[in-house]
Amino acid sequence: MMAPLRRTFLLFAAGLLAAQGAEAKNDFPFARQAWPTSSFAENRGSRYHAGVDLGTEMEQGWPVLAPEEGWAERIRVSPFFYGKNLLFRTKSGEYYLFAHLSGFPEPISKRVFEAMEKNRAAQCDLQWNKQERIRFSKGDTIAFSGKTGIGNPHLHVERRNSAQEALNPMEGWLAAPDTIAPQFLEIALLKEGRLESVRKLGGSDSAVVVVPEKNANLILKIVDYSRDPRENPMSVIELRLQCGEKEGETLFRRRYEKLVFGKMEEVFQDLIWAREGEEFGDWHALFSVPREGESPDGDLNRCFAPGAREAGARAVATDMLGISATLKLKLVRAGAFAPGQAPAAAAEVKPEPVPAAYADNQPGPVFTFLARPFLKQGDAGIPLDETNAPEGAVVRRIAAAGGEVSLRAGEWSVVLPAAASRAEQVVVALPSRDSTGAFLELHPKGLALRPGEKIRLCAPLPAAKAPEARPAKGKKKGAGKKPEAAPAPKAARGWGLFWRSEGAREWNAFSKIAPAPDSLAADARPDSAHALFCADVDEVRDVAVRRDTIAPELDSLRTDTLWLDGRAEPALSVLVTEKGGAGFGGARNFGTFQRAAADGSPVWVYGEYNLTDRRIRFPLSRLRSPEANVVVRVSDDFGNAVEREFPLSAFRAPAQADRAARPAE
Repeated sequence: MMAPLRRTFLLFAAGLLAAQGAEAKNDFPFARQAWPTSSFAENRGSRYHAGVDLGTEMEQGWPVLAPEEGWAERIRVSPFFYGKNLLFRTKSGEYYLFAHLSGFPEPISKRVFEAMEKNRAAQCDLQWNKQERIRFSKGDTIAFSGKTGIGNPHLHVERRNSAQEALNPMEGWLAAPDTIAPQFLEIALLKEGRLESVRKLGGSDSAVVVVPEKNANLILKIVDYSRDPRENPMSVIELRLQCGEKEGETLFRRRYEKLVFGKMEEVFQDLIWAREGEEFGDWHALFSVPREGESPDGDLNRCFAPGAREAGARAVATDMLGISATLKLKLVRAGAFAPGQAPAAAAEVKPEPVPAAYADNQPGPVFTFLARPFLKQGDAGIPLDETNAPEGAVVRRIAAAGGEVSLRAGEWSVVLPAAASRAEQVVVALPSRDSTGAFLELHPKGLALRPGEKIRLCAPLPAAKAPEARPAKGKKKGAGKKPEAAPAPKAARGWGLFWRSEGAREWNAFSKIAPAPDSLAADARPDSAHALFCADVDEVRDVAVRRDTIAPELDSLRTDTLWLDGRAEPALSVLVTEKGGAGFGGARNFGTFQRAAADGSPVWVYGEYNLTDRRIRFPLSRLRSPEANVVVRVSDDFGNAVEREFPLSAFRAPAQADRAARPAE
C-alpha cells in the first residue's frame, strides 16, 4: 500500500521541480509565453533555418530579455533579410542572435541613431571594443520584437558557439511550449532506388511494409506542430530507423546538432523532397546515398533473421524540443506466402498507385525540398524522347563521377559543376513563356551541389558602347607597343539577368553579373551589339533576361504607425511600387530628407522601409521640423531613380499614438 503512495509522491515532486525549472527558463527570451512557429534546421531549399522563430501573437514591441550576464557584441540595421538584429554575447561564451526587431533600449538606440545620422542612411553595422561595450545583467531588456526585414511580427533566435556555428536554441536558455508530437503522414517504399508504393497512414502509429529482397528503403512524410490550431508546420531534428520493436540494430540515424554557416550548401545533400502542390510536411529519406567506399544504410532486409518471413522495425522522429513519435513497422517478405496463406497483416497492404511523373522521374531518390519532378525516365537513356520530356526541353545527365557539363537552351548557356550529385542525375532546361515574358525553366530545383560549387547561367545582353582602345603611350610613335586591351564589356543600361523563387511571379535582378569567359562567349557567338554575361548561383532557379528602365513610383503620403524601440510611434508613410521588375520592392536604395536647413537644403531624417508591405515610414518624433517638406529618393538595382517632395503644411498630423505595447496594424 505504501509503495503506490510513495511512487505518487515522487512523481508529484518531480513534476513540481520540472514545473519550477520550466518557469525559471520561461523568463527567456520573453517574460511571457511564446509558441514556436518555425524550427531549427528546417530545410529552406538553399539553406537550413539557423534558428527558431517565436510567434508574438501578431504584436510588436515585446521586450527581449538577456539570457544571462553579457553584452551587445554587434548591431546591424537593414530593411532586408534579418532587419534590425542584435548579436548578444554571454559571459559564459555563448552567442544569441535576435532578428526582425523593432528597436533597442537606451543606450543602444542612441548609438544606432547616431551612426545612421553620420552615414545619412537608415542602415548601420556596429561593433564596439571592450571599453565601449554595453553590458547587461540577466533579465535586462536588450531589444524589442518587431517585423523588420521580412515577414509578420515574430522573433528569430539563433544560438551560436564561439566558432559561430549554429546550435539548437531549445537546448540552451530558450524556452517555448510544445503540446504536439511529430506526425507520420505517409509512407513510401523504394526498391533498388525506384519508388514502389506510396500510402497515407491516416493517423495510424503502425504500418505493414512488404519488403523486396534487395535494397528496400523507406521515405516518410512527417510534419510537426507546436499547438492547435495547426497553422505553422515545422520539421524534425532527428530521425532513426531501428530493427525490432525496442532498441535494435540502427539502420539509419540523422540528427541536426549544429550548422556551419559557410557550409549551408550541404542542405542539397539531404534527401528531402516534396510533391508539387503539397502545403505541409516533408518527405524524409531514412537512408543516405553512400559516398565512394561507404556501405549503404537503411536497408530493411537487415532486420530479417535468416529464412524469416516477418520482422519488426520502428521509425522514431524527434522535434527540436525533444518530443518523439514512433511508427511501428511490421515487415513482411514479398512473395513469401502462397495465395490464401498470407497473414492478415500482409493482406491489409493496399499500396496506392503512384503517378509515373513521381515514380519514374530521376534515377534514384535525389529529390530535395524544392524538387518539382515532371519527367518520366525513359529506358533508352539520354536524350529522352518526346513522350518523356516536354517539347523543346534540353536534357543532360550528370554522372556521379565526371567532368563539367554544359548545355545550350535557346539563348541560354548553362554550366553545371563536375559530379554535382552523389548519384546520376537528370537535368532539364526548358525555354518557357508566361505572362511576365520569356524565361528559362530549370529542373530539378533541388539539384544536389557540393559545398562551394556553383552553377553558371549565361545569356547575351545588349552591350554598352565601349570606348575605342587607345594606342599604348611610348616615347616615340610606332615603337612597337601593343595597344591597351579593350575594356571588359558592360551591359547596356537597364539590362540584366533575373531570377525568381519556385512558385513566385516576381522576378529579381542578380546583383552581380560578369562577362562570360572567352570559351563560353566564343561558343555562344553573340552578335557585335551583344555580349554574353553570367551569374553564378548555388541553387537551380528559373532565370530570365529582362530590361528595366522604369523608376519606382511613390504614392501619396498618409498617416501611419511605426513601432520603434518598443513603442508605437505616430508616423507618416509612402508606398513604393516597382514598375520595371527589378525586385525587392524597388527600394534597393532609398533616402529620406527634410528641407529643414536655414537655406532650404535637404537634411537627412530617419525613415524605415518595410519589405513586406513596401512602405517607407517616418516617425514624427524624428522629423526636424513639423512644417518643412519631406523629400523621398528611391532607386532600384539598375539605378532607375525617383524623387518626390511632400509638403507637410497641407498635411494634418495624426493624434499622438498610444505608446503602450499593442497589436500592430
